[in-house]
Amino acid sequence: MKFNKKGIDIGFATQHLATILLVLAILAVVLFIILVWANPALGESLKRFDFW
Repeated sequence: MKFNKKGIDIGFATQHLATILLVLAILAVVLFIILVWANPALGESLKRFDFW
């Protein structure tokens, strides 16, 4: 089976981009939770807005 080299590279980059974005999203959520947990005042101000 012959593959177009450019096609393989694009597929490889796309796969890794998705993984990187997933990791960044998880880190962002974790940091957000830590910030809210460590800062009760911020948590209270967020509860005043109807985000949830």
